[in-house]
Amino acid sequence: MNKIFMHINKTAGTSVVKWLNGNGIIRDAHRHNRDKKTNSTHRLIKDFNDDTFYFTIVRNPYDRFASHYFQWCAENNDYWIKDIIDGGLNNYIHKLESGKYKEIIKKDSYWRFQEGYVKPCSYWIKDFDRFKIFKTEKLKEMEIYFWDEFNNGKQYKHGIGKENTNKVVKNIQSYKHLYDDKSIEIIQDICKDDFDNFGYEK
Repeated sequence: MNKIFMHINKTAGTSVVKWLNGNGIIRDAHRHNRDKKTNSTHRLIKDFNDDTFYFTIVRNPYDRFASHYFQWCAENNDYWIKDIIDGGLNNYIHKLESGKYKEIIKKDSYWRFQEGYVKPCSYWIKDFDRFKIFKTEKLKEMEIYFWDEFNNGKQYKHGIGKENTNKVVKNIQSYKHLYDDKSIEIIQDICKDDFDNFGYEK
């Protein structure tokens, strides 16, 4: 059976792609590949084939939004408005209120910006019945699932390991404490479906 991984941003997808490739579970799992013939995509999947196993990963909204912001800070990309980065995490979250997300990037960079990056994980999943959904917080369950369903007696070379993020380095369990009350309300509003669909605590 063919397998396609839909990579939602900031859900440990880079680590999972390395694991998929390293163990030969799927071929050519390129994180940002736009070619529909590959077995991994960083874009929405709207059309489905019956002979294909579709899977994705979701993440706690508080951690996902903070991770996105910290990545932008670390990369210092010139298409993000510098004042947003310099203004801090809560300033960034406040800009996401009521669809103001375009205020965080330069107008000449809109072509590089995918709206889904600041949407809940539920936005990406157009058909919940067609996706097997795993959680960033429990990646071991993905490894076990693939072992039980698809390994065909093969021994995996290595397990799934998360990238060395700020959260890992600082041994932080959650990013929620970094938000002010307004940011928490905004995230709860934007990601209402994620809290409801995936059982994350508000």
